[in-house]
Amino acid sequence: MEMFFQQQEPVIRRPGGDRIYNVFDNQLPAALRKLPFDRHLSLQNVRKVVSEADGYQPHLIAPEQGYRRLIEGALGYFRGPAEASVDAVNFVLKELVRKSIAETKELKRFPTFQAELAAAANEALERFREESKKTNLRLVDMESSYLTVDFFRRLPQEVEKSGTPAVSNIDRYAEGHFRRIASNVSSYIGLVADTLRITIPKAVVYCQVRQAKQSLLNHFYTQIGKKEVHSGKQLSQMLDEDPALMERRQQCAKRLELYKAARDEIDSVSWYEFTAFINKIRGKDMKAPSSLFLKGHVFPSSIFLLTNPKRTPNVKTHPILYLCKAIQTSSYEISNGSYHPTVQHSTEKNTMEKPYRKIESIGAFQKLPIVMPSIDILGSALRKARKVSPTKGIANIAKREKNKGAKQLDALMKEIAVPLRTYVENFPNKTYLHPYERSLIELTLGDGYYEMVLRKVDGLRKRVVSIGKEHASHCAKSSSKREAEERLSEGLKKIEEIFAQERKVVDDLLDIAKTLRAMPVINLETPTLCLVGAPNVGKSSLVHVLSTGKPEVCNYPFTTRGILMGHIILNFQKFQVTDTPGLLRRHDEDRNNLEKLTLAVLSHLPTAVLYVHDLSGECGTSPSDQFSIYQELRERFTGHLWLDVVSKCDLLKTSPVVYATDEPHPSQLELVNYRKSGPDGAINVSVKTQEGIQELKQRVHELLNLQMTKITVTSNNQEK
Repeated sequence: MEMFFQQQEPVIRRPGGDRIYNVFDNQLPAALRKLPFDRHLSLQNVRKVVSEADGYQPHLIAPEQGYRRLIEGALGYFRGPAEASVDAVNFVLKELVRKSIAETKELKRFPTFQAELAAAANEALERFREESKKTNLRLVDMESSYLTVDFFRRLPQEVEKSGTPAVSNIDRYAEGHFRRIASNVSSYIGLVADTLRITIPKAVVYCQVRQAKQSLLNHFYTQIGKKEVHSGKQLSQMLDEDPALMERRQQCAKRLELYKAARDEIDSVSWYEFTAFINKIRGKDMKAPSSLFLKGHVFPSSIFLLTNPKRTPNVKTHPILYLCKAIQTSSYEISNGSYHPTVQHSTEKNTMEKPYRKIESIGAFQKLPIVMPSIDILGSALRKARKVSPTKGIANIAKREKNKGAKQLDALMKEIAVPLRTYVENFPNKTYLHPYERSLIELTLGDGYYEMVLRKVDGLRKRVVSIGKEHASHCAKSSSKREAEERLSEGLKKIEEIFAQERKVVDDLLDIAKTLRAMPVINLETPTLCLVGAPNVGKSSLVHVLSTGKPEVCNYPFTTRGILMGHIILNFQKFQVTDTPGLLRRHDEDRNNLEKLTLAVLSHLPTAVLYVHDLSGECGTSPSDQFSIYQELRERFTGHLWLDVVSKCDLLKTSPVVYATDEPHPSQLELVNYRKSGPDGAINVSVKTQEGIQELKQRVHELLNLQMTKITVTSNNQEK
């Protein structure tokens, strides 16, 4: 079926449903469009088919026979795409099942069982594929076996104006007549194609995807049962655990026995001292611990109660018993009746604060809470507070008014304080963010601004809580209805004043949330291409050509004022492209925040670098300065994959702009060569003339595949 669907490499980390929909939405329609209907409905072939249908006897014209033969011949072409769609979905399902079985941790322990499960799944999917293929071919055959009569009834009829035919039957075989037949057949084929474009996916999903969801596990059980009957291979024989894991489990068991023996020894020594202490008190002579204790049949509490039934053991009276228990519980963690050694300290258990863990992935900005405008918070709080009614059952008017006032003030305080507390708690601590997101906060908002706004919001919350509680208490202590109403009015006014004075910090937090939420999200597990270079060298134009990103393109420096994201889709694989602000030749402490954003991307993200050079002299940065920036970055970020591009190559045919300070010393041959053609191996491209664009896309695809391999290896090493 390769003539219809070109088999692609398995897409990494792409949802299975997305890939199946891609078969139906893209591959199947493309295959239907490529069917050779033009050749089949050519004038020569139509004349041949119609003549054969008439038996080469023009006076016995039977146009319906010619129509039928043409349509049946054309519908036969639909069998290929129908079978190809079945095979494409089967390939996707096999990849999903294979990946699921390979990545399931429980199955990794039993290689034989894992292999049997994979074989049974593949066999079931093959059976589903055959059934689906038969069903789809039946759909095509049904379209061929019964032609829609209404379609032919609606065909335009050739009516003679006079009583006698204007031309003979032989002349009716003119070119226009055959073209009309071809046009009518083409319309009918289009109608059938639209129908099959809908019915084929339904049949494939019903026979393959639905069956795989419902019957795959049952098929596996059936296959295992057959093997037990015919080959005698029991399920227990398949559960042969990995020898390395078995050996490790045995080592852990031996170590556990040693720990238990050491624990018993500690118990025996502690009990010997304990019994000596008891003998000294009671005057009895017990020189050694009893054998029942050493066997574990008698416990400390029972022995002590036997010797002194009127007293209960406690920590103060018997420190040895408490010491023994403390040693065990602080050194080992109790699990299933035994003590397993763990690395822990008693101080950690007593700590009430929840330990923070650094966020190793990116995406915290998209999880920020929705911040309401300050005017909405206050308006909503006032409306809800006014609806609060006094507690039912209070008959005294003064008491009822006091209760109502206190409850309304408390409600107003909570309706303002609770959202503010939610914001403070759910906005992440900058210290524990990913370094890239931490840099975005510092460079976009300003150093310390994020923490300052959160502190002010929390301070506003505390003041509202303090004022609200104070006035609610005063209102509850009122001596009359009038005093309660005055205290209520005073408290509401005071809380409104406090909030109105400092509500700007809430709006500042709202702006921060909008700014951070609009930041581009970068998936660390997806290969990323980062375009770097001096200002105005053409990075944004290349992003526009390579990806889905739509950056602003202007002929002045620092057009890009932030990190812009785009995506490349090659062979059903999705890659990321970032456009970064340009870099100038200067020290890091002299760089502006836009340049620092670029350095943050290179420092904290696993990206491949596409470095753009402009030797035409129109970017505003001399080639010597560009060469210095390039050398500095290559030495600074040696761990990145690198690809060099010389942009605006259409302008290099003319003499480049010569700067007064740009004349290199004759000894600087490397700089001289750079000014002529850029770094070694650089690709010359021009967005204007499209020169070198195809080669650049191919090299970028190769570079991103290498970056994917690098990410996978790094991830596997971290898991180990």
